[in-house]
Amino acid sequence: MANYRTCRSCGAPLGGDDIAIYRKLVYRGAEDFLCIACLADYFRCPREEIEKRIRYYRESGTCTLFRWDGAACALPARPRAGFLKGDWSMKIYDLSKELFSAAVLPATAPAKTPFCTISQTCPCNLTVLTLGSHNGTHMDAPKHFVAGAKDIAQVPLEKCVGPCKVARFDGLLTAADANRLLADGTKRLLIRGEIEISVEAAEAFAEAGLWFLGVEGMTVGGRDTGAAVHRALLSAEIALLESAVLSAVPAGTYFLSCVPLNMQGLDGSPCRPLLIDF
Repeated sequence: MANYRTCRSCGAPLGGDDIAIYRKLVYRGAEDFLCIACLADYFRCPREEIEKRIRYYRESGTCTLFRWDGAACALPARPRAGFLKGDWSMKIYDLSKELFSAAVLPATAPAKTPFCTISQTCPCNLTVLTLGSHNGTHMDAPKHFVAGAKDIAQVPLEKCVGPCKVARFDGLLTAADANRLLADGTKRLLIRGEIEISVEAAEAFAEAGLWFLGVEGMTVGGRDTGAAVHRALLSAEIALLESAVLSAVPAGTYFLSCVPLNMQGLDGSPCRPLLIDF
């Protein structure tokens, strides 16, 4: 049952700011909440940092949670009258690297070769592309490390589109860290920072039923554990995004759109993930 009255941790009465900032930073669809003080403990940051973010969102008008009377207690309805005219605000974060300049394995370096160029003999420009399935910002299919598993065209798109949490973490991610990140029921998770996912953390993500995981590094896991980490995640059919660009994205909750190309039989695909902050 939804609880909009008291903090689920300390029992303190909740105000509109408590609920709005929890939905902004943790989970947009939450129905029970932490007060500002407990939220600061959750993120291991000073209370002042949470209050600073509240002031920013309210004064900038960039988040509908802080722009609607009583909006903290319910997700605001989309203003239909101006929807098709673009009469509503949002910010889009492009999480992709430019494909031809991104670091790759030497043997899979992408190339582009003109096939025809606009001239008296050709009415259009047309280019032949040569690239690896894991060039640039890309998604791994289960088939990448699991024999006989699903290819990239079989990854369920509902795992790749929907509410998503961005969290900041640096260092070795343990099983305890993984469980803490998913304690609120998160199904899609992007981790900003220089991380190494341990095998135990990958198993914890799998056991928790995570749908989507994205990291900034070219791969997950360490030099000696990368294969085991991939197998733990991909055996659970977690959609795995690598080489995401998250440096400009604050921690919080967004709408994710990240779909791979529809290429039957392949073990991965370049993609252009977007985070949308309404």
